[in-house]
Amino acid sequence: MFNQHRILRVFKLITLLKTYPAKTIRRLSQSLEVSERSTYRYLDLLAELGFEVKKDMHNKFSLGGDQI
Repeated sequence: MFNQHRILRVFKLITLLKTYPAKTIRRLSQSLEVSERSTYRYLDLLAELGFEVKKDMHNKFSLGGDQI
């Protein structure tokens, strides 16, 4: 069950990152109901999986390109 929650959070994170506007770590963390540190770990996981995670000059995150 624990891994299922992780997988669901990853899918939710992808959905959040591909919708406009870009979001702060705080906003992503609140939406995922995890700590900011855990959110950074999820972002790192997406990057390892080949997603282009972008961070703008205001420290807001989004997905780059035509992903998913």
